Amino acid sequence: MKKPALPEQPAATPPNSGDFGYTDNFDGDKLGLSWMGIRDPQESFYEVNGGALNLACNGGLGDVNAVPSFVGRRQQHHIAEISTTVSFAPEAEGDAAGLAAVQNDQHLIFIGVTQHEGKNQVALYRRQGSTEDTLISAAPLTSTDDVTLSLAFNGGKAQAFYEVDGQRRLLAEGIDATNLSTNVAGGFIGTIVGPYCTSK
Repeated sequence: MKKPALPEQPAATPPNSGDFGYTDNFDGDKLGLSWMGIRDPQESFYEVNGGALNLACNGGLGDVNAVPSFVGRRQQHHIAEISTTVSFAPEAEGDAAGLAAVQNDQHLIFIGVTQHEGKNQVALYRRQGSTEDTLISAAPLTSTDDVTLSLAFNGGKAQAFYEVDGQRRLLAEGIDATNLSTNVAGGFIGTIVGPYCTSK
């Protein structure tokens, strides 16, 4: 069909279709409308202040009676790279903060700064059909300040990267990301990706 001769419209900000890149600098004091969480919090677990998003590490993913400390944006492309920079000092084994790609409480991929085997590390976890995480890979960290964490997706595979002091390193590649698909996980909502923290 012939399209109507409508006037050109300015591009949406933030973009919401097509091939795009987007950075949220967390300006202001609230999250934009594209961000969403899981379940309905009784009280806020995050604060937007000074160009940063601060999360209180409350509930974890997997506990359906709690609201996880997670906010995310919908993954709109099957080829995509999502990154966040975190400053986090884990105090106990299992404390973690980073970037989670979530289909539901039992199907996710998470890269984060954590305390593992008594040491500060960057670690990659995968979950499929369980509330227990499977460790995929880990590497020691000399500093937990300003660690940039990235997940790069290409169809059913993913790569995980971390960057400290300007040095970007590959943590894992060839990760099976089909656990995030509705074919494996069921449901219909798609994958939500964003900052997440938990304290055990």
